[in-house]
Amino acid sequence: METSIDTTNNKVRKNRFSWLKRNNNNHHQLSQEKSQASGNDHKNQKKRYTTFKEAADNISASGLEEYGSKFLSLLSRKNEILQASLFIKENNESSGILRFACGYACNNEMVQDLKFKPGEGLPGQVFNDKELLNLKNFSEGYIKIKTALGEASPKSLILVPLISKGESIGVIELASFNDFSEEDEAFFLKVSEEILSEIIANYLKAKDNY
Repeated sequence: METSIDTTNNKVRKNRFSWLKRNNNNHHQLSQEKSQASGNDHKNQKKRYTTFKEAADNISASGLEEYGSKFLSLLSRKNEILQASLFIKENNESSGILRFACGYACNNEMVQDLKFKPGEGLPGQVFNDKELLNLKNFSEGYIKIKTALGEASPKSLILVPLISKGESIGVIELASFNDFSEEDEAFFLKVSEEILSEIIANYLKAKDNY
């Protein structure tokens, strides 16, 4: 009887050990796969930014609006952006009013005189907070995308602050029919911090009144 019990216990221990070993191997494999996927994502993000920066460095323009238009066009074409706007702080306004500087696929008649006070509207709020805002499934009517088939509201909207030496100098607003991922957020922030903000700051510095 005791021999039977010992045999049963040994089988249970052996089975439990085998299960733990398989579970540990599976966990180790999953960890390796996650680590590899994370490494691939980092490489893809780095390549995405490097490729874009190389193209942006080749932009030739005589002024801020021309540069901004070409930059937004490039950014939109490379990232499935349907509409883009650049708002810049007016240098001659001590209150820091934002004005529409240029856009991509925008209705210029409707937006060319568009202005926001700090904290006013989404651009003004992002300008104040100095933080990216990613909106999904927001209410229709804020933006209309014109296509050959008519008008439609975008599914997602992302607003990115432009900051130079700790000071907000503008905001870019991007609309798409697709959701913006966390990778997109990181990419747009890097683009705004390392490329666009510096270029705009230099343009603004070169002009006494903009």
